[in-house]
Amino acid sequence: MKTLFRFSRFLCALTALLVCACVTFAADSDPRAEKEVREIEDLMVKGALKSDPSDFEKYIADDFINILPNGEFQTGKEFVADFKVVKFKEYKMQNMKVRIYGETAVATSLAKAQFSFKGAEMSGRFASTDVFVRRNGEWKMVSSHSTVVPDAPPAK
Repeated sequence: MKTLFRFSRFLCALTALLVCACVTFAADSDPRAEKEVREIEDLMVKGALKSDPSDFEKYIADDFINILPNGEFQTGKEFVADFKVVKFKEYKMQNMKVRIYGETAVATSLAKAQFSFKGAEMSGRFASTDVFVRRNGEWKMVSSHSTVVPDAPPAK
């Protein structure tokens, strides 16, 4: 009985801690910052469709790291260079969510894409997470990660 009481107290304390953490780290409501990040994301899509990163590359931080779906890491220069050689036939972003945490923004989205890259044709759905930090009043993307979303299994 004593052990059960201690375990109950532990669970109550843990629950209180988690509630406090959720309140502390909840996203801020900053519509202006959210709009700015969405505009940068839109510039990236437009640049991808034109194979021209010039409109958005100023938003890529010097210390930017991209993680490709195959697990490879890319620098910002490599990321921008890839935009110059990939040829998109389709890129439709869906379900974009932008959350603001002070000077940090996290943008998540799903995309349907069809493209060729270095001679290989590719298509599919991708889930992406982009992380931005506001530096000297300007948003810079510091990290990006995308992963392939498998097709839904056939209905039984």
